[in-house]
Amino acid sequence: MTLRNLGLGLLSALAIGFAAPKAQAAILLEPYLGYHTGKYDSGSREYDLSGLNFGARLGYQNLGLQLGLDYMTGAWTVKTDPSLDAEPSDLGLFVGYQFPVMMRVYGVYNLQSKNKAKSSAGSSTLEGSGIKLGVGFTSLPLVAVNLEYRSSTYTKVDGNSLSKNAKDNTYGLTVSLPLTF
Repeated sequence: MTLRNLGLGLLSALAIGFAAPKAQAAILLEPYLGYHTGKYDSGSREYDLSGLNFGARLGYQNLGLQLGLDYMTGAWTVKTDPSLDAEPSDLGLFVGYQFPVMMRVYGVYNLQSKNKAKSSAGSSTLEGSGIKLGVGFTSLPLVAVNLEYRSSTYTKVDGNSLSKNAKDNTYGLTVSLPLTF
């Protein structure tokens, strides 16, 4: 190998390195607060539910693609007689895409969905899995307004299998603060 070939090889590598688009990878931290409302189906009856929720997404963002973990909890009320106080808890994997035009879409597969219900008659914990789909609008500086659909199917209560699965389906409005580092 001649010195000339080595020099041309190094110049070519530098030219390609400077001409290639730079990756814009970043850590994503996104706390959120919102309100969800919807229906809870116990298998035999359907009830209204609503309440506040809060959580955070932690992940990785590169060229608009977002991947990571999503954790959500909250304080909901199920309108039964007597009414139930419910504490949902979801842990899932999310994937999203931030468009260059102040909008993003995302989906979450909740590996673990729990809902701890308390009433004057006692308490129980439902366990299952679910999904969350959302679209976010990021026209405000540092703030995103998100519309979400959430659905969970519960197959266990207090560790025992349910004879008929219970479900909840909610729609929500959340405000989040997507920060990248």
